[in-house]
Amino acid sequence: MPFIGQEPLTGAYHVLDSITTSATATYNLQLNGGAFSPATANQLIVSLNGVIQKPGSSFNISGSQITFSSALTPSDSIDFIMALGDVLNVGTPTDGSVNAGKIASGAVTSAKLDTNIAVSGNFDVGTIRSTGGTTAMTIDSGGRVLTPQRPLFKAGLTTTRTAASAGTYEAIVWTNEVFDIGGNWDNTEFIAPIAGLYYFYFTILTPNDTAQHNFQIRQDTGSGYSPQLYARAARGNSPNEHETVAGSTILNLSVGHKVSFFYDRVTYGDGSTYWSSCGGYLIG
Repeated sequence: MPFIGQEPLTGAYHVLDSITTSATATYNLQLNGGAFSPATANQLIVSLNGVIQKPGSSFNISGSQITFSSALTPSDSIDFIMALGDVLNVGTPTDGSVNAGKIASGAVTSAKLDTNIAVSGNFDVGTIRSTGGTTAMTIDSGGRVLTPQRPLFKAGLTTTRTAASAGTYEAIVWTNEVFDIGGNWDNTEFIAPIAGLYYFYFTILTPNDTAQHNFQIRQDTGSGYSPQLYARAARGNSPNEHETVAGSTILNLSVGHKVSFFYDRVTYGDGSTYWSSCGGYLIG
């Protein structure tokens, strides 16, 4: 009679070769004259003297041998040994037959993913973390890509400053700290907390005189400051007008490198942060 329903794709049921008993408990298992090694005792149905034996207590399996709990005699009869073969194997699932409900939660680990993952549809993610578990990037409900706050500062001059001596460069003391994210600015210098590329700028309103005003952005790598940017305002004979000097640069800093803004004249700046300010931040 034909099979009712879907025919099983796996199974491999076998009746093993007959065994003649003797005064021993251990016997070799064979299938068609060759050694047969079941995976476990539970894979066998053993009938001894017309009684089905319990796997694990009435008999055990070791390789291709079966050992009964006690020695048999020549008068005992092993009626049959049925091997259930691959009855617990699922074989190869049909294409498209494994759905999300068949996969245990947490079963798909990074070790099971390809190193290069291509997504043709939507890839929904809220947080991207480093391998150490630190949040590196988030995407909010508005679609903005956000990163943790980077080192950033802005400062200004609220009063006209007076240098120690004309013609000698000295670090500008900025009198108003607008903000300092990370705490790396102390009104005269910025200290890099992490290695990377940083952007720095300044805008300074010069006094209404005829002097030449020189400015620098300097970097200290541990052996003293070295100029990284020059900016100059060369005045003519019209002392009644201010000029604005501006400059910016990108510096590649290591951890602990310092950056300051320098000036070489007696007076500089004016009474407003909006006229004279500086700033810097990590860009990558």
